[in-house]
Amino acid sequence: MENGHGAYTYLVDGGNDNSGSGGGTNDPYLIINDHENQVTSDYLMWYDVTDLITGDTVNVNVDTTGSSDGRIKMITLIAAYDDGDNDQIMYWVNQGHNVCSYYTEDNGEVAIGSTTFSTSDITGTVESANLTVDYLASANGYYGFPTTENNFDASSGYPGTGEFTNQNMDRTPDMQGAYSGVVSWDVTDYVDNGEDVTLGYARYLPGSGTSAFYKIILAVLTVQMETEAVDPPVAAFTSNVTSGSNPLAVQFTDQSTNNPTSWLWNFGDGTTSTEQNPTHTTQQPEVTPCLLLQPMMVVVMRK
Repeated sequence: MENGHGAYTYLVDGGNDNSGSGGGTNDPYLIINDHENQVTSDYLMWYDVTDLITGDTVNVNVDTTGSSDGRIKMITLIAAYDDGDNDQIMYWVNQGHNVCSYYTEDNGEVAIGSTTFSTSDITGTVESANLTVDYLASANGYYGFPTTENNFDASSGYPGTGEFTNQNMDRTPDMQGAYSGVVSWDVTDYVDNGEDVTLGYARYLPGSGTSAFYKIILAVLTVQMETEAVDPPVAAFTSNVTSGSNPLAVQFTDQSTNNPTSWLWNFGDGTTSTEQNPTHTTQQPEVTPCLLLQPMMVVVMRK
């Protein structure tokens, strides 16, 4: 997918000219392209792989030749797909690379970050909502939802104290690795179409060493809307003639209700039609007009 990267070099005193990529002229880290960024020791890369997914199994190959470290902390695939039914599921994928460390606590402030989901734009009734966070840390952080209200305090320096006070979310991770993890929650009760919702996050304050650092890279909100009940189509039709001698041409006109989108007519003599308003001519003397004028009509409504 992408080749030609050299080793990522950190220059303590600066020296990387990133002015052509939206950065500075003397940055410590080099900006490689417009789909990568870097915070502290981690690079985050993202790709649109829609056209590359052709089956149930997806393989990823990462060549770290030339890297000073080579560790891949996390790979996440987000797939939104049409499964053929009439469910409405909405996705918000908030991508970032924000760090919360203990450094700010030495200056009297707990580092707090946030990301907002524009749920005020949705209409209808929320059936279910799930929030998932991918983070880069050896200890999970603190989370607040659907606002960032909190009582954090670092007036006495490191370590700070406090918590989020709106909905202080359970911090038990779904998965926890050496330097990354995933945590998710059912947030159905906190999401509606009246206002936006915000996720607040901070580091795990009792953590020390590598656990004193927390970074978040993805926050994904999925909302499934209630589906309104749809009445099935009811088949009905009229014809331009009601009697006559064979061969008899009859124009049928669809009068079905509840908005059908496809049709199947069976005329009783071995022929069918999928037109909405077909014309049929019988040539069989043994078929009576009565049979002709009462064809079987199957109406199919596409979801």
